Amino acid sequence: MGSHFNDSFLDLFNIYSDSKIKFSNKIISSVLELLSKASTTTDISILNNDKFISYLIENFSRKSTDLHVLLITNILQFKPVLNNDQLSELVNRLIQIYGRGDDGNKFLIVKNLRYLVEYDSEAINDLYSILIWRNLNEIDCLNNELEEEMKTLDRLTTKKKNYKLLVSSFLFKLANEYIENKITKELKKQILEIFTYLLSDFKTRKYVKKLLDNLSFRVHVEKPVPSIFEYFYDFPIDELTGSEIDLQDRLNQRILRLQAIVFKEFQVIVTLENLVPTLQQFKNEQIRLILARFGICQLDSKKLNLDLLLHYFADSQFQLPSPYSLSSSFDITYPTSLSTKDFLTRNYLNLRYSYIAQINDHLQRTVLRLEKKGNNITGSSKYVIKLNRFKISEKAQLLSPSSKRLECAFEIFGDINKDLKVNDILALNNLVKERNKPFKLAKISKFNKKEVIAIFLEDYDNIDDYKSFDIAIKFPPNLKSTQHKLELAKSFIGKSLPNWISKGYERSAYNSLSEFKFDGETYLNTSVNQLTKLFPNHEIDNDAALIKKRKIKGSNDNTVNLLKLTINDEKINIKSSHEPTQSLNEQQLKGLVSSIVQNVTLIESNPGTGQKVLISSIIGSFNRKPILLLSKNNKFNEQLIRYILDAKILSSSEILDLNQSNESKIKELENLIIELMNLFHRNSIESLKLWISQKWIEFLEVIETESEQSKIIEIYPFKSYKLPSLAAFDEKSVLVKQLSLHHKSISDIFIQYQTLNLLITQNKTQLKTRLIIASDIIDILDFKYSNIIVFQYSLFDNFDLYSSFFYNQIDRLILFGNEFGNLSNIIQLKDQFTKTSQVSKLLGHHDKFVIHNNSQVVIPGFLNPIEAATLNSKEIHNFNNFYQNVEECEFIYKMIQYFHSNGFSSTRIGVFTTSQTQVLLLKEILEGNNINDVFVGLINDNSGIEFDIAIVSTVRTSIDHDITVSLIEKSAFLAKIGFYLITHKNVLDSINKRFQFKTGLNLVLKDKQDRKPGDEIDSGNLKLVNSVSDYV
Repeated sequence: MGSHFNDSFLDLFNIYSDSKIKFSNKIISSVLELLSKASTTTDISILNNDKFISYLIENFSRKSTDLHVLLITNILQFKPVLNNDQLSELVNRLIQIYGRGDDGNKFLIVKNLRYLVEYDSEAINDLYSILIWRNLNEIDCLNNELEEEMKTLDRLTTKKKNYKLLVSSFLFKLANEYIENKITKELKKQILEIFTYLLSDFKTRKYVKKLLDNLSFRVHVEKPVPSIFEYFYDFPIDELTGSEIDLQDRLNQRILRLQAIVFKEFQVIVTLENLVPTLQQFKNEQIRLILARFGICQLDSKKLNLDLLLHYFADSQFQLPSPYSLSSSFDITYPTSLSTKDFLTRNYLNLRYSYIAQINDHLQRTVLRLEKKGNNITGSSKYVIKLNRFKISEKAQLLSPSSKRLECAFEIFGDINKDLKVNDILALNNLVKERNKPFKLAKISKFNKKEVIAIFLEDYDNIDDYKSFDIAIKFPPNLKSTQHKLELAKSFIGKSLPNWISKGYERSAYNSLSEFKFDGETYLNTSVNQLTKLFPNHEIDNDAALIKKRKIKGSNDNTVNLLKLTINDEKINIKSSHEPTQSLNEQQLKGLVSSIVQNVTLIESNPGTGQKVLISSIIGSFNRKPILLLSKNNKFNEQLIRYILDAKILSSSEILDLNQSNESKIKELENLIIELMNLFHRNSIESLKLWISQKWIEFLEVIETESEQSKIIEIYPFKSYKLPSLAAFDEKSVLVKQLSLHHKSISDIFIQYQTLNLLITQNKTQLKTRLIIASDIIDILDFKYSNIIVFQYSLFDNFDLYSSFFYNQIDRLILFGNEFGNLSNIIQLKDQFTKTSQVSKLLGHHDKFVIHNNSQVVIPGFLNPIEAATLNSKEIHNFNNFYQNVEECEFIYKMIQYFHSNGFSSTRIGVFTTSQTQVLLLKEILEGNNINDVFVGLINDNSGIEFDIAIVSTVRTSIDHDITVSLIEKSAFLAKIGFYLITHKNVLDSINKRFQFKTGLNLVLKDKQDRKPGDEIDSGNLKLVNSVSDYV
């Protein structure tokens, strides 16, 4: 058979090569006919004839037909011998034909790669890289052309092929070959890159998920060969069980963990070292999209590793998902580009995107600063970014939030150049060094890529100080609190300032505001109560506030946008006595409609036209489903609607067309309000406002910017998800006296002192307003930026309120025992309690405490104050030990997070301790982070239940030392896979004397015995070792 083919090929070759007839379709058809009768096992030696192959390639040109490309495809299946020159020439010809743009040829060339990978050559690798990237770039163009036709993926037809799916199929084959170790290292990286690219597009993500699912079932490991997933998620598997677990199970764990992370929104975690080569090839666009999903933008540093990233997200604000809680569907879409408009649109349409703005450049700038200090970040886990504490290891020479001076807190962000093009927090007192009185800036931000907004912490009389900015935000001189300035600025520009900006600053009371004059105009003349309405996080006043944006001309005709504050003279006055209103008049209705606009954000929808888009969130419809109100005939809104429908955020019936006029808009809202009003027994605006404050609606309105007079937006700042804070509490005020002498409702107190309208709770279907007698509350304050702490003298008489109403709406309760006697002693103790740094740290962690006898004895009462007060006296630990237990509980929580990421469910993890206090503390931390199924209990109550992972933490108690060691031994044998022990060296010595643990013991040693209150526990104080012998 082989001889017949060789003779036939040779005849064809001799005939046409001697006569120098062009390689025509007739020749190709003849060869294809011969090849169709052969099999891959047929020995066709003519294919190894250099002259024949060279002739074939030389006639393979840019003008080649589909038949010619098909011929190359068929011949390559027989694996002809090709030298480097022939390979290079073939690659060049393929690239030429590919560049011609014919869809059929492109498909055949991609198919050719299936056979070309057999040739280990740099030329083939170049071909692979070039063709794939070109293909992907053209995919975007193709998809743009098809976008109108492709309403859903199911409507794709074979007439216009989706090349992303072709590439996915091709990569699936490559991945299978990779399992057999047939692909070069370079191709392995590029497989990763393609998968990563495909995952970034919602149109192909579900197909890639199927590919990965299929791949995970086809993996059969017979020798230690790494899987493709190691290039996705390069994180070593801990040897939890020594040699008892085989390689296949370990690989399955890795696959499980990968799927849990890759297919969870915002949680694609990849190794940056593997992604660095793609930065140039992607031109940063696609890779930035992927990195943005976990809060990193414009990152080009190669000195980041996965270890740093994992610590970055090990914070309580970021949780790795459990593999068992995955959803099979994807309800998140990402824009195909990273334009500011698209990205902001997605952010505001889905609240889950909100944290990206807060951590945008933080990681990148921290890394750059560390590099400037001469620290090598690669391979080190000591440089840990903890977003909630804004603290990095002391070796990084960065400042903690305890710094009293604002200048120090901002110093870590470095300087800014004078052209003001950097969107970053600025170093203070460094912008204009040559000035005798330098700027004191809190923030410069580039808004919509055009406007530069500056927030000034101090007032300056000279207009020249402001003329470099499009918008300058400045404050009255009597407003002292930096936090309030930042909050006020946040309400102006409509963008949430990062939480870490406002942490650690000194709270200072402010007095009533005086006039704020600039350039002959009065900009603010209001009381404290009226000012606090402008804080979006503080539901304070019943009045309405107006923000008016005016253009003020300064010296040299430099125009500066200043924000003018005033109070509406026709505001709606709401009385707290709940007097019913007969009906809503027209003015009240318009005021209520205007109140829908809150947290106003301007996004430029059509650059150059001045058209702005207002996006806001405040209420929900009566059926509790979200409704989007917008004009459908606007191009920007059409794109917005398409995103919303693709993401299945709303259905088409939930998008109302408000294109007719402002009157029709108000009419539709009026109808909605009438239906809302029917839900209440009292037809009052007060009840309506309370109800509205519990709901959400997306309200979008297009406003044309006018040159002479800007639009006036009336704002009612309602929030009800938390009690507002009393950040400006002044001990010298009459608050304490009033609270101790009068029985006031909490709502009255909070309204008077900038805290709350009314506390409400919903009982079945009826909405009730509940009042609490607050005579025993001695203080309510905001201790750490929006965390509400209540100091209370004794328990309320109505315990039903305790469980259902008041206590569940505050962050922390501090209850003083009755043995303290009179109120003045408690107030003095409260002052001492809040001024100690260690207590302030403690309050930053946990919720409810009972203080007995003196300020150094603290019992955590996480069930309720009653139970905490009745704990056995043996469970009372001094403050020093208790604080260390807090750190240990946090450490255990991070361990549980890690086990979740490795595929262990909560029900298979058990935590044992020697202290009931620590049991309560740990349960509170876990439940506060939505981990409810982990077993937590006393070590001496162990009933013999086996767990995959067992964690034991010993604290100093009255339990006999030998008994403790025996219980540890018992717990160790109940752990089937991993046993972790957190203890001190003296316990280890006893363990070492009594028995030797087998493989699988993991020890976390406490380095110090005499820790002082407030000491941080970092990696140097908790040491992970493999066995007892490694330490003693």
